Amino acid sequence: MVKLKIKRLLYEISSNRALPIKGDFPTVTIRGAFGYSLLQVVARDEAIGDDRKVEICRHLFFPNGISDKSSHENCARPFVIRGSYTRPDRKAFIMEMLLFGDAVEFEQLVDDVIENMCKMGLGNNNIVCGFCKIYSEIVEPVVPELTSGVCEVEFISPARIKSQGRYLLDMIPFHNLIWRLADRFNELSVVYGDTEEHIDFSVLKHLSGQVLSEPVSGGVFRSERKSTRTGDICSLSGFTGTMLYQGDLGPFEDLLSYLPWIGVGNSTAFGCGWCNLN
Repeated sequence: MVKLKIKRLLYEISSNRALPIKGDFPTVTIRGAFGYSLLQVVARDEAIGDDRKVEICRHLFFPNGISDKSSHENCARPFVIRGSYTRPDRKAFIMEMLLFGDAVEFEQLVDDVIENMCKMGLGNNNIVCGFCKIYSEIVEPVVPELTSGVCEVEFISPARIKSQGRYLLDMIPFHNLIWRLADRFNELSVVYGDTEEHIDFSVLKHLSGQVLSEPVSGGVFRSERKSTRTGDICSLSGFTGTMLYQGDLGPFEDLLSYLPWIGVGNSTAFGCGWCNLN
């Protein structure tokens, strides 16, 4: 299996008042502000004639060009935003940005966009925030040892995975998880990685149907977002909780090593599909 480059960047965003971030799903606000800041950086660099930087932005973050409605045929984005509050008064937030493939080379660009985002301010009142970069590191996914035939997956943020045209809200069967994870890995690898051909995961997809799936806890998590730029309202509802999987898991070890990093399902750029493998 080919490798996908991953870089992890960590930032602290802070203010002297409670941050105006969506309480139950804070990365939604951060992702919206990041996108708005990115558009401003693109417009600014275009105005001063920095065509190379503009082209990088468009290729990496808007693969089919910048649309007024943020609608792109290719929905792959080479990043995932995660994070959580670090104080009960919500005056500080740790933001984790994961970059994939070609995007790992443009850490400085991401720094500029996030710093600009904090200067522009968050929320309807544009609250200016402090910005501190904590560190960056290259991530090497650890291949899990699953010879016991048992593993648990914790779905930390809503996993938006469809089956027969509907989102799964009560549980995530193993075969649905593997199908979507394989497709996402291929999408990122082909668009932003070092390969031009999709990996054939057909054998793994077939084997995934033989693994038993049982919900341990959790259920539907309902959320939505409204774009301040377009006015569109998008559902971000999905399954959160813990699933127990039992069966011959050895063949899936390499692919599952990427699950905690690249996420799975729809709306991953907004923080959906964040999982831990236990």
